[in-house]
Amino acid sequence: MDSATGFIFGAGVEGLLAWWRRQIGGLLPGWAGRRFAARDAIIIDVWSASRDPNAAAPATGQILVRRSGRISIAGPLDLSRSTIARAASDTVILRLPEQLILRREMTLPIAAERDLRSIIHSQMDRLTPFDASEVFWGASQPRRGETRLRLTLHVVQRSQIAWLLGRLAGIGLEPSVLEDAADGITLARLGNRRKPLKNPRATARLGIRAALVLGCLLVPLISQQRRLQATEQRLEILLPVQRQIMQLQARIADQTAVQRVISQTQQDTALRTLARLSAALPDGTWLSDVAVSGDRVTFDGQSSDAAQLIVALTATPGLQNVSFIEPVTRAPGGGADVFSIQLAVSR
Repeated sequence: MDSATGFIFGAGVEGLLAWWRRQIGGLLPGWAGRRFAARDAIIIDVWSASRDPNAAAPATGQILVRRSGRISIAGPLDLSRSTIARAASDTVILRLPEQLILRREMTLPIAAERDLRSIIHSQMDRLTPFDASEVFWGASQPRRGETRLRLTLHVVQRSQIAWLLGRLAGIGLEPSVLEDAADGITLARLGNRRKPLKNPRATARLGIRAALVLGCLLVPLISQQRRLQATEQRLEILLPVQRQIMQLQARIADQTAVQRVISQTQQDTALRTLARLSAALPDGTWLSDVAVSGDRVTFDGQSSDAAQLIVALTATPGLQNVSFIEPVTRAPGGGADVFSIQLAVSR
């Protein structure tokens, strides 16, 4: 029997494995999914065990059989004789009663999570009254805090169950897994399994199971690869469209910039034109309406001497083709000429 200590394998991990089995099983045919649900096993469920192997009833309990994920009762536990025929593929699980298990709450630094098993193994003599070689042990799934890890250590002395393991071996049931029955924690994996019978049927079953395992591993990978290829094909279609959109956005940005420059230039030209016109107007003249279109300017207003206004505008540098648009009239009440003039502004 291998004396290696147990693995960390808590209820949380069992839940994760159960979820994974359901997901993979959903990808298989119905008959294959049922076979994949759980490994066939003989479960020795011990309710109580005496420290004296020679007692009248040193151990009480029952033997369960798990086939295709279903558990049934095979009969009461009898250490004097074998009460069940074991198949070559069966795993033998020994579930120990709560009275044999020592539990210890532990708090460790977060850094211990990287090598939790080795740290617990090296500190077993400090955490319990026993050396690591004297016990089988397992631990619950760590509960992670901000700075510490919290978990429960489950320990059973080897000497307390050595006689029980010997009796079970004597009736052909050598456990390969030890469990804490109360909390479902795996205490140790002993590695004792009966070798498969060398016959064609056993070999065929082994081949089928190996193929199923390989299929369970490959099906998700193939499905993921197909989704990745489909995504890449969609990207190949969308990339040219994206480039066209980016080119169009660049053109729109360029045209917007040009329009902004043109608009600014037009505003500057109109302001300069109004400044020239305002400087050329003589005293006694005011404008009522001004319109600027490119280099053409038209404006209406009143002046004390419209004829003199034409002379003044013609003599102003940058103002050309000054003329009346309509005949000059007198304003109501007299005293001012009403005019409408057009001219051109040189650049």
